[in-house]
Amino acid sequence: MPAAQLFQTTGVYPQQINSNLQLFSDLRRYPEYSGLVAQVLLMPDFMNYLFSGIAETEYTIASTTGLLNAEKWQWDIPLMTKLGIPTPWFGKPVVGGRVLGPILPAIREEMGLTSPLQVVMGPGHDTAAGLLAVPLMRHPDKPTAFLSSGTWSIMGIPTKAPITNDTAFANGLTNEGAFDGSNLLLKNLTGLWIIQELQREWSLKGDSISFERMTSEADHATSIHAYIDTGADVFAQPGGMSEKIHDYLISTLQPLPKTRGELIRLVLESIAYSYRDTLEKIEEAAGVRVEQIAMFGGGIQNRVLVQLTADVTGLPVITGPIEGSATGNLVAQLQVQNMATDDEVQEIVTALSDAKQCLPTAEKEVDTAYRLYKSAIASHQLS
Repeated sequence: MPAAQLFQTTGVYPQQINSNLQLFSDLRRYPEYSGLVAQVLLMPDFMNYLFSGIAETEYTIASTTGLLNAEKWQWDIPLMTKLGIPTPWFGKPVVGGRVLGPILPAIREEMGLTSPLQVVMGPGHDTAAGLLAVPLMRHPDKPTAFLSSGTWSIMGIPTKAPITNDTAFANGLTNEGAFDGSNLLLKNLTGLWIIQELQREWSLKGDSISFERMTSEADHATSIHAYIDTGADVFAQPGGMSEKIHDYLISTLQPLPKTRGELIRLVLESIAYSYRDTLEKIEEAAGVRVEQIAMFGGGIQNRVLVQLTADVTGLPVITGPIEGSATGNLVAQLQVQNMATDDEVQEIVTALSDAKQCLPTAEKEVDTAYRLYKSAIASHQLS
């Protein structure tokens, strides 16, 4: 099946990590699985099963498999038949979660519990969970993009239905489910992975440096207006990150950093410009104009990256919480068990998020630098 057709059918951009391609490959290699396997559980559903003994399929994680129909958000039987994936393997996706029941007696006894804990099916996908904990995304007052920032980043917008047009496919966008059954148009991006690898590299050489110190050095460094494609394959593998960056800059005829702070800053600037590039592609595919960004996850602790994100996009960035997925899981448990009203949940997530606003500063050179960034990426792709 052509990649474009697979995308239009499922709304999920074809990648090797996707469940549909993984299962197709498994069955080609081990055809006997079709007669041996009774049921397939995705990892969050498997964890629920181990605790409760109940095998159910949760919607948000099922939406990432590339096996749901983009229009109906149910298993696409014709597609699964075409790929040779047995349809009885999967249960009907549950939207909005549910209480599965008490924890298994054996686990209760082993843990010495005096009361039967309930096992609650929350959002199995971490992005969907994280969004439940972002006050701005629960009741946005204007078009808002979300940005989950950590080792990897996920940027997107909520939409009523999957967007599978040619623009979305050409730009590598994908559709995933939200906990309430709505849609998220998004793209997976490299986040602070390169920064973490630089820290590890320097530490192995005996120069231990904290992330706080790295951020401070970047903050005090001047931009050399050199940029890398943080999503390039060369940066996906661990090890030798500073040398890889050096080689990238040489191959694209860009200036080289003279200090560690300049090196760190050019990586952070490149991440921020990748956010702007992605946001423009999302806006084009969805036909919307975003007016603010809700940024959450560990990356919001890097104040330089947050400010750069506001500056290069020209949009206010509202941060919080740091632990989005864990907080969203708790919120889902409250909602599923009707333990709090929507207003009470909003008060809870507002208190836990510790939201802060970061406004863009007047950077006259941002647009010029953005053109340099895109030119550097194009140059590397041609080399």
